[in-house]
Amino acid sequence: MRSSIAIIAILILSTLFPAEGKTEALIYLDKEKVSVGDYIRVDVSVSFEKPSPIEILIASKSDAIWLCKNESKVSNVSEGCGATSWSVRIPENWESGDCYVKVNVHEGSSLEFSKVFKVIRPKIVEAKVPELVYQGKKKVTVKAEIADPSKAKLQFRLLGFNSRLDFQSDFDKDGIAKFEVNLRDVQNELKPGYYIAELKLFYDGKLFDTRSLTVEIVSPKLSISFGDEVKAGDPLRVEVSTNRDGDAEYSGIFIVLVGKNYKAKKFVELGEDGKARITFETAGLDEGYYTLYARDTSLTLRNIDLRNFSNFHYALDPSESIAKFFYAHDDVLVFKTLRIVREKVSKPAGFLVFEPFAREVNCGDIAEFEVFLLDLPAGISSYELRFLVFNSSVAQISEVVTPSWANDVYKAVFNESARVRALDIEDKVRKTEKLLIAKVKVLGVAEGSTEINVDAIQLSDDEGNSVVAVARNAMISVNCRAELQNLENTSIKDLTNKTMNEIEPRSAWESLQSLEQDKSREFFATNETLKEAIGKIPKPKELGASFRDLFLTLAITFAFATTLLGRRLNSKSDEEHGSR
Repeated sequence: MRSSIAIIAILILSTLFPAEGKTEALIYLDKEKVSVGDYIRVDVSVSFEKPSPIEILIASKSDAIWLCKNESKVSNVSEGCGATSWSVRIPENWESGDCYVKVNVHEGSSLEFSKVFKVIRPKIVEAKVPELVYQGKKKVTVKAEIADPSKAKLQFRLLGFNSRLDFQSDFDKDGIAKFEVNLRDVQNELKPGYYIAELKLFYDGKLFDTRSLTVEIVSPKLSISFGDEVKAGDPLRVEVSTNRDGDAEYSGIFIVLVGKNYKAKKFVELGEDGKARITFETAGLDEGYYTLYARDTSLTLRNIDLRNFSNFHYALDPSESIAKFFYAHDDVLVFKTLRIVREKVSKPAGFLVFEPFAREVNCGDIAEFEVFLLDLPAGISSYELRFLVFNSSVAQISEVVTPSWANDVYKAVFNESARVRALDIEDKVRKTEKLLIAKVKVLGVAEGSTEINVDAIQLSDDEGNSVVAVARNAMISVNCRAELQNLENTSIKDLTNKTMNEIEPRSAWESLQSLEQDKSREFFATNETLKEAIGKIPKPKELGASFRDLFLTLAITFAFATTLLGRRLNSKSDEEHGSR
């Protein structure tokens, strides 16, 4: 602005006070390019060497506009033309191209001065409408040649199938109009097919150029991709692809993951590339097959909102008659199956406990403990238990019994330990707070106390997962003093009421030999062996007899018999001496 004022001031001064010497002319234009129908301002100043005729004009390729023509000799522009500045409107019939402001001074021979500017006739230079997607949105770019972008407007019109869509856009400083064609703005949906796109360029309110293009509206495309098998706990990542590129934040797509007693839903927002990535969490999902449904509604649903539709009609076939009621017949539906798998992991199940947790027995007696599994989260398919007596000189395991629901596979009993393996073949066990899993019988052998331990070597639920159970020990105390007193009383009674010939030590020795042979016994339980075992007479060890018990009984009996025999012999000797 300051430079323009300075130039104008110079022109005025040079006109009022012409310099002596060579003739010179200054030409000033307020713009370098002007549209037809627009105005351009021209300022001229000439310093004359001597008075001369003057001509000032604007010339195009085919026409000219005269600003001044004076054949008389004048000393300055104002004297010769009556003005030094002109505002000139460029005719609308002029073509685009270079034009010139010319100043001719005739001093015998003519001197010509000129300055160029560009006349522009507004027109569309480049226009390309991309392929449109049904109920989609795409960006369109149109480039035009215009002198002043603020005076230009572009009108876009889409015609076909008794429908019309109009848009209007401005131009930027570079003569480019960018706008979005949004088919969702049409009252009645424009169905897939071919349409005519009409572009009109208006400048200063007047139509200057028109273009017609063929545009295709295509059906939407939708695809999903993910792994066919996902490990429970790992995220399920779904890649969503469409042909709706350029339609960022489009929200007419939803995805539903469906399984047994499970349903999860996600709404999709597309990126600029027409794609999206969706993640489903699978932690806690049951193992099995799931189906993923993806649906593009084109945002045309009626008589129901999108959320309710996604809850109840996510799998509705677009070809079904009810789909037309919801205006879902134009939807795109795809679905794919995947499998959720679970690792065979250990799960805490609670505790293995003895009931009672402490017992007191006499030597030779048997204490029975029941073993329970507490807080069982699911059914049991199989188990293997190992029992251990810490001090087998105090107590020994005599028998392990499994419950009625368990089918024995293997069983071994030793003095200090036992092992049993069983199956729930008939699937009788379910989730429970307290499950009887075994009974163990322990024989008191000698005075003292010891602990009994149970260890779950293997414990599996109905799905084959390993179950971890925390075991608690039991305590057994053996009292042999009361037993010894009972044995002494029993021996005295037997010797008082019976003769020595009535005592049968042979059965005791046979029991002792049987125990020696039965210190370790092991057997594999089958249905046949179990049936054969029913009704058999228990072994001596199972009756509570032990080697130490038999030895004490025989020793006490022998001592009392010896004492009694000695007394009788002494009494008989005294009688014989007395008779003498």
